[in-house]
Amino acid sequence: MSSKYYWFGFAFTMIAIGAVVSSFRTCEDLVQESCYDPIPLSIPKYDFIDYTQNKLTFPGGDSAFQAFFAQLDRVIFEPNQHLSIVHMGGSHVQAGVLSHRLRQHFQNLSCDLDHERGLFFPFKLAKTNGPHHLKINRIGDWTSTRCAHNRQYDDWGMTGISVVSNSDTCGMDLIAYKSDSVRYTFNSLKLFHDGDALPKMCYPLPDSLRTNEKERLTQYFWNSYQDSLSLRIFSTDSTDCTIYGAIMENDQRGITYNAIGVNGASTRSYLRCPKIGSDFKHLNADLVIFGIGINDAYMSTDRFDEELFYSRYDSLASFFIAANPSTKFIWLTNNDSYYKKRYANKNSFKVSKQMNLLAEKYQGAVWDLFGVMGGLGSVKQWQSAGLAKADKIHFTEAGYELSADLFFDAFRQAYTQRIVDRINESIPLNQ
Repeated sequence: MSSKYYWFGFAFTMIAIGAVVSSFRTCEDLVQESCYDPIPLSIPKYDFIDYTQNKLTFPGGDSAFQAFFAQLDRVIFEPNQHLSIVHMGGSHVQAGVLSHRLRQHFQNLSCDLDHERGLFFPFKLAKTNGPHHLKINRIGDWTSTRCAHNRQYDDWGMTGISVVSNSDTCGMDLIAYKSDSVRYTFNSLKLFHDGDALPKMCYPLPDSLRTNEKERLTQYFWNSYQDSLSLRIFSTDSTDCTIYGAIMENDQRGITYNAIGVNGASTRSYLRCPKIGSDFKHLNADLVIFGIGINDAYMSTDRFDEELFYSRYDSLASFFIAANPSTKFIWLTNNDSYYKKRYANKNSFKVSKQMNLLAEKYQGAVWDLFGVMGGLGSVKQWQSAGLAKADKIHFTEAGYELSADLFFDAFRQAYTQRIVDRINESIPLNQ
């Protein structure tokens, strides 16, 4: 079934739900608000893409995953509900194109969902690339460290990166955009920091704040919603100020899509972060989308240790489970790539095998990006079509957006099928 017709089916299903579940909005409301996902999913057709592989698979069965789908139902159709998604990867995520496209898709599942920006890192302070929709003005001089650098060490948390400044005056101005002209709003900001990073000036002025030195956290509260922020730190004793990240929050019903990505990061990189486990509780993830692995597998086939890869991923998953025992996982297999631009990376098969074993253990799901792309060597065709870069590892902006659309279409198929099954079997959606 084409994505165009599938989308019509999805909208029709949503309208049908309004008719059979009394607590949901009426069909008339749904018809008038027929904009469940304003971003078009007119997925182009390429001969080299295997669209038959574009689906979520559940190696351990999908029964446990139904609890997440039920929570998604409640967020879409009931008041005062919230869902937290975390997308964790390397450079594919740091760039922000893939993750923000998915953020928009998920946050537009229903017209009246509020949009919360969630976790972010001010990459501009680190003088590296970051999401284009996050606008940051750097004040003062900053240096950075990141977990992907084996010779660098810091007290990193869940973002895997930090910036430090000893300038007399330092800080940042920031604005986060939902789209080209619409901003994310917030009435709370959590700032993860060390040293003298508690700003002496914050505008708009917060109505209250709370600090937790043990968690190296300062939280600012406003009685009204804000859409921009300026922070200034003044130091007279040369004390270093270190920032590890921040979370924009509001108290509205909706879906938060948090992105964690560091250029060059592998599973080992994130396990080098001392505070990662304690930080995860601030995200309270309902769903974790794992896209780490391309850097783990960037080596010859005889050097890649499958069991070690599994063990490291297992440790990361356990951190999320400790923070929220009901967390569900989706593993994204590695995209097709070339080792040293010359050798088709056959480690992708081993990565896929281990991700399926992990999904079986945690009763999660797998999206086979490697298979959808067309399998071994397909990245060359993506490159020829302007979807992948010359390094045969990264995508172009168009390639990242296509990958996001394909993944969301696969997710939506699984979710919609669940709704259809419940309606056909007359099972309440909240079960």
